[in-house]
Amino acid sequence: MKHVGMKQVGMKQVGIKPVGMKPVELNQVISGHPLLERLLAMVLQYGTWLASAAIGVGLAIALVASHSGLHTVGFLSSTRIISLGILLFILLPVFRVFLMLLVFVKERDYRFSVIAGLVLLILALGFVVGMRVTSGAG
Repeated sequence: MKHVGMKQVGMKQVGIKPVGMKPVELNQVISGHPLLERLLAMVLQYGTWLASAAIGVGLAIALVASHSGLHTVGFLSSTRIISLGILLFILLPVFRVFLMLLVFVKERDYRFSVIAGLVLLILALGFVVGMRVTSGAG
């Protein structure tokens, strides 16, 4: 099968394609799960904004505290708020895999459900092993 390389078509760049087939745009999403794509985009977008906001608030409180002596807001210190933002960044990929598992089960795509479940299992085992190693190190 003969292939055509990269070329400019109008305002869009087209990738390698077999001759005689419709060109595929490089940024085109080819997926059978449009619901999943929308949900993941929303989770990642809002999760990133929320985590960034938590870190920003924590840094702002730390800045104010360095000038005024105020070290806590209620029961949260600035370092705990920053840590919460970092934790949110760490948990975003885990939540993404969990969301993928739910969507795949709902759509009865059991092959991808099993794969997502195995990824969650590996993440959970990594967490357990990490906690045991750090608790034994102290």
